[in-house]
Amino acid sequence: MASAEVCLDQTLFNPTTMNTRLLLITLLLLVAQMSIAQTRQRTRLPMTTLRTGHHAAGHDRGNAPINDNCADAIAIDVHPNGSCTGMTTAGDNSQATMDGTQPTCDDPGANTLDVWYTFTTGTEPAVLITLTPGAGMTDHAWVVYDECGGNEVYCTTVPSVPELVNVAPGTTYVLRVYSNTQYGVGGEFSLCVEQAPIPTANDLCSGAASENLSAGSTLTYTGNSAYAQNTEGLAFNSLWHTIVLGSCADVTIDLCGSPTIFNGFFRGIWTACPATPATIIWAGSYNTAESPDGNPTLC
Repeated sequence: MASAEVCLDQTLFNPTTMNTRLLLITLLLLVAQMSIAQTRQRTRLPMTTLRTGHHAAGHDRGNAPINDNCADAIAIDVHPNGSCTGMTTAGDNSQATMDGTQPTCDDPGANTLDVWYTFTTGTEPAVLITLTPGAGMTDHAWVVYDECGGNEVYCTTVPSVPELVNVAPGTTYVLRVYSNTQYGVGGEFSLCVEQAPIPTANDLCSGAASENLSAGSTLTYTGNSAYAQNTEGLAFNSLWHTIVLGSCADVTIDLCGSPTIFNGFFRGIWTACPATPATIIWAGSYNTAESPDGNPTLC
């Protein structure tokens, strides 16, 4: 999970006025396509030979599943948070064919064995999707669309944990479960869509509690952004902290000591809520060399 420890020292980020209220995004989820969709692509090793009895996507099969095409997607429920145990949907894409365009988080030209589902949200602003492959499913991935043939909302390959997708209340989404035959084969799997946990107060910019940072002192924050939500319209999920300076100062921000390596992070702080381009202060520089664990230091 994306947990973090954040330390603030007054050595960088020079504000221009006294008693400036600085709003800092500290814990961010990685976003590869900020303007279109959230995508996650993880390292996979290509297969050299497909198993006997499995076929490349696009071939005609007499045993294709009933939800082989998006038009025949199976409707599944959005369960209450924490209730996936015993409530999963069983599926099998071993005899599926490819329907639809290439997922943006996968390799161009990928052959995909895909099956399709739909889910309709209630009042929740985000859902968690869990895909658990069976022993015979050696590559797994999923994509959420706003409709058949529509826009990607979220795309992920070989997910190992539940992943959060920001959604609109009262909306039907299309969920594509697939295997890329370059890396593995399809098989049996279990699937669950559940409501995301209720976010913490500092999931909102306006919900961040203020803390004073005096000259020469340090503030340390701990938290977990695994299920943070995109509450500020910045195209990624975030948690917020607020610091108040008593005088003009430089502030250093680092994520050293966090158990998660933050490959994706935001290089700025804001002076007001809501966060807008007009109120951001960009870091002069940043690096991942100062921290022994490879986490960023913003300067």
